[in-house]
Amino acid sequence: MTRILTRSIALRVAVPMLLVASAGVAIPSVANASGTSLLTESFTNSTLSTSSWSLPTGSSGVCLTSGSNTSQTPVPDCLSSGGDANGSGALQLTTNANNQVGTIFSNTALPTANGLDVSWNSYQFNGTGADGISFDLTAVNPANPVPPTTTGPSGGSLGYAANIPNSANGMPYGYLGFGADVFGNYESSSFSGNGCLGSTSAVAESMGVRGPGNGLTGYCLLAQKNLDPSTSGLRLDSASIHSRSASIAVPEEVVLNTSATAITASASGISVPTGDYMFATEPLLNGSPGTVWQSIIGALPTNPTGVPTGWLGSNGLPQEMAFGWASSTGGSNEFHQINLLQVSSLVASPVLSMTNTDSGSGSLTAGSSATVTLTPGVSSASTVSESQPVTVTDVFPSNLTPTAASGSGWTCTVTGQTVSCNRSASTVTIGSSYPAISVSLNVSATTGSFSNSATVTSPDGAPATASDSGSITALIAQVIT
Repeated sequence: MTRILTRSIALRVAVPMLLVASAGVAIPSVANASGTSLLTESFTNSTLSTSSWSLPTGSSGVCLTSGSNTSQTPVPDCLSSGGDANGSGALQLTTNANNQVGTIFSNTALPTANGLDVSWNSYQFNGTGADGISFDLTAVNPANPVPPTTTGPSGGSLGYAANIPNSANGMPYGYLGFGADVFGNYESSSFSGNGCLGSTSAVAESMGVRGPGNGLTGYCLLAQKNLDPSTSGLRLDSASIHSRSASIAVPEEVVLNTSATAITASASGISVPTGDYMFATEPLLNGSPGTVWQSIIGALPTNPTGVPTGWLGSNGLPQEMAFGWASSTGGSNEFHQINLLQVSSLVASPVLSMTNTDSGSGSLTAGSSATVTLTPGVSSASTVSESQPVTVTDVFPSNLTPTAASGSGWTCTVTGQTVSCNRSASTVTIGSSYPAISVSLNVSATTGSFSNSATVTSPDGAPATASDSGSITALIAQVIT
């Protein structure tokens, strides 16, 4: 079956006004992306492949449709009675109840220097057609690259944009929000923040891109594309279908091309000019799997609203970004689910490595002190060395309290449960390690289990995460006679 690529290019202007997509613009010759895998997560199993995910304040109901452990962290299973077979599930963002917002972020920040190509499948079904799903990128502090701790509003904001009438802040330090919008309010100027120009109306079954924002300012609509289902047969949802299946999957892809040349996106095959973003979906066609990719292409915003200048590179773009999805319902609803995530850079990048061990080899004594040793490096599987600054971040669970952290050449801070260590630029060759970081801990007096994940990131490298888990046991008293 032949797949048709329908491109829409956002026109460039100097003011924060709506850029309406138009079709048929010629694309220059491009090179295929030949980057490095940064992260994969299927979301199809009863547990995640890594614990490095978080659910921000304001989000509720996010869960995995496989499995039956409704108390596991960071993401529980949906049903104690069990759901989909292991390997056949998805990440559920909302059910078909009204006025929900479900948001998840990866704790692994993505470097932007070598571009990004992100693809996944989305499912919107079994409801009354609202609201939609947004894929969101936010600027983070490269010295402490943690994702937002709060989400944006429900309804037409899709968890990303501000809601001025309700005085509801948008997603903190938002950079770009890509909305697959069934109900259509995401494209309405009612969901723009302060400082946005122009007036736009809601457009059902549409794609929309909103720009940088923080608090109640920004989140302006940059571009939109109406799928016009009445004439095209294209839809983002299956409102009358009562369960998820591959036949209602809508593939989606986002590309940020910060490389020096135009590239071809890995999933859609759409060419993306240098300095541009691309948002593409392959909507359902008359209720069947789609064959036509629809896209929006526009210039990457520089010097985004409210983002500290120290977080930006010399090109005016965030050096590192958090990413995740938000979905919402309002007076109408649907189930919203995703799976099969793939993230890669556009050009070859250093592949980082990490080890994470504790002084008790996984068995710590309640009420005692302990040490965790973190050793980042450059993987032997990498094809290039690392010469950029690196950051190690470890957010410890409540039963392990960090008190100090240090290592040769590292500058470390301890804030609550979070340890962050930074190292200036130096060249570390393939297969080599940085000096180890030692973290001192106080162990809870309560017995139980523990698990913590440490991540190393850089402005251009593939991040690495390593987990350390084990048990906290009681001190056994010995009777001396």
